[in-house]
Amino acid sequence: CFAPFTLVKTNQTFFMIGGGAEEDPAIWQFEGTAFKKISTLAIDQVLASYSDDELETAFSFYHGYKGHYFVYFTLPDYTFIYDLSNNYWLERKSTINNQQVRFRVNSMTTAYGLLWVGDSLDGRIGTLEAQELGEYGEDIISQWSTMPFGNYQGFSAPRLELTAET
Repeated sequence: CFAPFTLVKTNQTFFMIGGGAEEDPAIWQFEGTAFKKISTLAIDQVLASYSDDELETAFSFYHGYKGHYFVYFTLPDYTFIYDLSNNYWLERKSTINNQQVRFRVNSMTTAYGLLWVGDSLDGRIGTLEAQELGEYGEDIISQWSTMPFGNYQGFSAPRLELTAET
């Protein structure tokens, strides 16, 4: 295992960042009686850019929110989130002094009907709410990517409409 603090258990299975001898690291899910690689090529490239010492500082945690279940993988510069409900990957960042850094939340737990979080910068404990537009006084910035359109040739569009379920 490349990252011992990334082994995280959910209700059904467990996940980790690891790999075999002479293999690059990847994110794995235990399924049935074997491990299944679930990380994308882009995530694998990020993992491969870290040294063994940097990977050993990575950690994971798991939580559920409104019918979705998430596993967070926090690395020195990135936080990747796997949504078990629909098998999607997300990346979460925080903004500090107008600079984006890895998600500053180190831990989460639910108590008293709230989602409580521990801050990595100053140890603060706060709550995380879906309708909140900021994080410790800084705006939350969102970016999206989509599949390529058509045959990869350039095009221009006079209008673009985005429909999203948040």
